Amino acid sequence: LCSRVGLRPNVILTARTCVTSDQTIKGPVFDAYHLSVNGVQAKEIYAPATNIDAAVALMKSDIASPPLDFAVIDPYPATRYVDFMILQFMGYGKDNAGNLGTLRMGEGKITAANQSYTVIGGSGVGAYLTDTVAGSATAGGDSGGPLWGFSQFPRGVAGVISSGPGTPNSRSIFAQAADFR
Repeated sequence: LCSRVGLRPNVILTARTCVTSDQTIKGPVFDAYHLSVNGVQAKEIYAPATNIDAAVALMKSDIASPPLDFAVIDPYPATRYVDFMILQFMGYGKDNAGNLGTLRMGEGKITAANQSYTVIGGSGVGAYLTDTVAGSATAGGDSGGPLWGFSQFPRGVAGVISSGPGTPNSRSIFAQAADFR
């Protein structure tokens, strides 16, 4: 189970680890028919084997009807946000009772960008988020969920959740969306 953000009615952004057969950053991407959102199968997955934990999927049809609020990839580097503003993240990972699929949201500040980190099966480059200043911390199943600012419309995605505090990194790490643009 992974989270995602809609960029267009038929295009999603998620973590690369969510579309690989071994759930690692550089693992082999599975066939598109293995990915579905709201019952709609993917037509194509774009996930180059880099150290950026992000992937884009083109779905066979719209995933929401009527179309909902969609986001754009923020064109600015994550360094723009370091210690500057509070950003919001969300995902459908584990809640406090250990149940999957519950919407959880939190807020925090990016403390460092372009940082190397290690996860199971590889290493990545991303942005570190402070301890959560409000709401929930990231958890399993939140991977692929967006990190964005409050005041932008459409919402600019600064990153997607890559790794959370329950991992050896002991902090929330986001793949920087501008690196994937």
